[in-house]
Amino acid sequence: MALTNQQNDADEKPSGFLQDLRKQSIWRLAPMGYWREEDNSRVIFDGFFAPIIRIRPCGAKEIVPYTEVIRYWFEHHYHTGFGADPDPEVREIAAAVIKTHDLKHELGRRKELQRQGALPRRGESIEVSRPTWGQRVSAEIATEIAAKGGFR
Repeated sequence: MALTNQQNDADEKPSGFLQDLRKQSIWRLAPMGYWREEDNSRVIFDGFFAPIIRIRPCGAKEIVPYTEVIRYWFEHHYHTGFGADPDPEVREIAAAVIKTHDLKHELGRRKELQRQGALPRRGESIEVSRPTWGQRVSAEIATEIAAKGGFR
C-alpha cells in the first residue's frame, strides 16, 4: 500500500473540498512521529496520534493496536503535519519510515478499515513527566506523580 493521492473510479470521485478532506484523511494514517516510553522503546504514531508500531531497545518490533493507550515521556515529530497534498519532503519522510519499519501492510489494513468506516476509536495517549535529573521511574509511579501535578 503506497500512500498516494490516486482517486477512486470516476463514479466515486468526490470533488473539491470533499476530495481534499479524503486525501488529507488518508495521509493522516502515515507516520507523523514517535513517542519514547519508560523502557526507552519508541512507538511510531500517525497523524491521528494513534500508535502504529513499537520498536524495543533490542530492535524487536511489534504492531501496536490502534486503540492502545501509550504512556510516554517524550514526543518527536518527523514533520509538522499533513495537508490535503503533502509537500515532497513530508512524503519522503513518511515513505522512508514506512519502508524502514515495513509498515506497508499494516497501513494498508488501516486504510481499508478507515474506508469501510470500521477503524476503531483510538485511546488517548498519556504524557508522563520525567524527572529532570533523568532518573527512570515506573509507569505506575509516573502516573501517580503526573496526577498530582507532575515533578517539581
